[in-house]
Amino acid sequence: CCIDLLHHDPDRLEEIVRSFHRVLRPGGRLFLEDVNAWGLLQMWKSPLPRPLRAALRSLWHRLRSSRQRPAPYEFPTSVFRTGRLLAEAGFEEITAVPQRAWPNTPRPALAACRALSRIPRIRRYHNFHYFLYAVKR
Repeated sequence: CCIDLLHHDPDRLEEIVRSFHRVLRPGGRLFLEDVNAWGLLQMWKSPLPRPLRAALRSLWHRLRSSRQRPAPYEFPTSVFRTGRLLAEAGFEEITAVPQRAWPNTPRPALAACRALSRIPRIRRYHNFHYFLYAVKR
């Protein structure tokens, strides 16, 4: 079970996924949840270079007068890339589990996210967090 870890070390994502495969015994199940770079509220910035994303994130926190200062190493990971890495590492039955959670979302955006999450692909792949299930064979 891995919850909210990958975005803390996105540069080592391949290595981390391979280590999951290494430590699980055959038939072992991996439950993986993390912040989704392709979530509805984040996908607009996902293609941007990391330094620009970091600058925008810091600016957002300053404009909100937030006491939280985001760590420079925290970046959402992609549900699609993580799924591909799981397959490359030897996992099977890789399944994205649909979710409907939109933390800290303003009301108008929350209403839009809820409405859009009625679409199966959006509910499965574009939530704020992604949840992947995989089995080691």
